[in-house]
Amino acid sequence: MAALIPPHFRPTPRYHEAMRTLEELNVWNDLAAFRPTFVGTIPIGIDIPSSDIDLICEVREFASFTSLLVNLFSSYSIFNIQEMDLQGPAIHCRFATKTFEIEIVGQNKSIEENRAYRHMLVEAKLLDFVSHQQRQKIITLKLAGIKTEPAFCIALGISGDPFEILDQLADANDHELKKLVSLSKTPIADA
Repeated sequence: MAALIPPHFRPTPRYHEAMRTLEELNVWNDLAAFRPTFVGTIPIGIDIPSSDIDLICEVREFASFTSLLVNLFSSYSIFNIQEMDLQGPAIHCRFATKTFEIEIVGQNKSIEENRAYRHMLVEAKLLDFVSHQQRQKIITLKLAGIKTEPAFCIALGISGDPFEILDQLADANDHELKKLVSLSKTPIADA
């Protein structure tokens, strides 16, 4: 099974390196039943050196998914797996290869309903409309340790809960997003 490629993705050398790592791990085949999807900052080209590979999966039965992750990845460095609450029950698995830390999250919801996927899509769309200065500000904020959603809100001058704001913006159309960016403090990019 091939990777589910998100719209608006921006393939960078680091993206290609991450894809090679995932292919070497055989995640597309081993996790195919769970629709593994590459999300986060690497696919949309705003990753920083410490960015990890984020995969989300659709999981209906947590016990078998957990067992599979343990069998596949427990021999890797910093392996950790736990159940947690991420707007509902989730399995969170983390481990490291020589090139990347990898985080796999399984939830009982479709990929399209997953918050990480929705946020990545709206962030990618916003990147189509922001100025170079706003894009650089987002990356600079991330380098300073600020998470992606707050970095977008700060760069765009939006106040409130960044995670809720990105959830709401995920349902906005391109015209609404472009208008939001045009009202921000930094000039809009030519589009």
